[in-house]
Amino acid sequence: MKRKLGQIFNFFLRPVTDWVVKVSNTRHYIHGNAERVFIGERVSLVNTVLNTASGNIYIDNDVIFGHNCMVLTGRHDFKHGKRKKISLGEADTPSEGFDIRIGEGSWIASGAIVVGGVTIGKHVVVAASAVVTKDIPDHAIVGGIPAKIIGNTLSL
Repeated sequence: MKRKLGQIFNFFLRPVTDWVVKVSNTRHYIHGNAERVFIGERVSLVNTVLNTASGNIYIDNDVIFGHNCMVLTGRHDFKHGKRKKISLGEADTPSEGFDIRIGEGSWIASGAIVVGGVTIGKHVVVAASAVVTKDIPDHAIVGGIPAKIIGNTLSL
């Protein structure tokens, strides 16, 4: 019986599941205005989330992203120690000022998060699950939460 179920799965369901995995791994998602995203040539976004709520996103040529990365310009404003409330007519999210720039030839590994207001230099490696909160110079290898320089690509 198990063998028969396996044959049925492989014949009918395998093509469907393979297609779902392929589509989900080759499509990125833009939360916000897509006109605020500027993507160079030969960029692989896999299934990266791009949030443009509080700034533009500039991705230079030959940048690759691993699975499940997030590039987030969006943030929430606080006033007197509390988050602003939309119900009081206050803007909860700034609309600009937190641009993200990612330089040519960089690799943003799986699960990495890049927050608004940072520039990642050229030929940078951002390690898996790192959280980039500050500017990163050219040729750096960064990792951790928050991301810190742990090496450079010139020595590879």
